[in-house]
Amino acid sequence: MAAHKTQTLASLSQWSIQRIGSIFEAPSDDDALKAIEATFAPEVKATMDGIDIKLEDIKDQTLSLRRSSKKGLRVTWKSLVEAPSDPSNREGWVGGSYVIEGVTKFSPEYPHGVEFLRRKIVTAKISSGDDRWEDSRRIVGIIIVATDVQADRLPRVAL
Repeated sequence: MAAHKTQTLASLSQWSIQRIGSIFEAPSDDDALKAIEATFAPEVKATMDGIDIKLEDIKDQTLSLRRSSKKGLRVTWKSLVEAPSDPSNREGWVGGSYVIEGVTKFSPEYPHGVEFLRRKIVTAKISSGDDRWEDSRRIVGIIIVATDVQADRLPRVAL
């Protein structure tokens, strides 16, 4: 019987950078929703700032960020580490921090909006389906800690 080979995929870090960017930097809301569905498992176990959230919450929060932005969103990773569970990079963990630039918030004080940066720290479990030849990886579990900082008031600290 012939041994079944498994295709080695891009690293979990490379996959994460590409997928998170494809969500927030998508050219349209429809493309962002497709990117979310390609990145997260339908039954993802997720928490944000200690509160359990569902995939629909992730979609709603993403669309809200995108729609408030005056000039589009941009993701910049500050740090990222990975711990693959197998040599083909089909499963494992990633942890890191990134900033989403271009978030606009409105208030009575700023009726035309003020730019904020959303800072996120994430730890994610990535898993894959049984297909050894296609990249079926999805985030099956994620913990997110996020805060918004006014862009012109960002403290100059190392992350």
